[in-house]
Amino acid sequence: MIESARQKREMQVCDLAKASGLHRNSIRRFESGERIPGLDDLERISKALDVSLWRMIFRAQPEARTQTGANH
Repeated sequence: MIESARQKREMQVCDLAKASGLHRNSIRRFESGERIPGLDDLERISKALDVSLWRMIFRAQPEARTQTGANH
């Protein structure tokens, strides 16, 4: 979700890092799934991308369910 929202806004990782106040390596790890952002980080990213925190959280949900194989 983070990567697609960033790309829709034609932002580079370094642009999002600067806008959110997070390190670019953190952004890369969040986008790759290597690390899961905490609520504070997610809030900073959502503000930088001008996307509601609610949307960031619930748009990521189906991906997590698909990965675990849960069908609800």
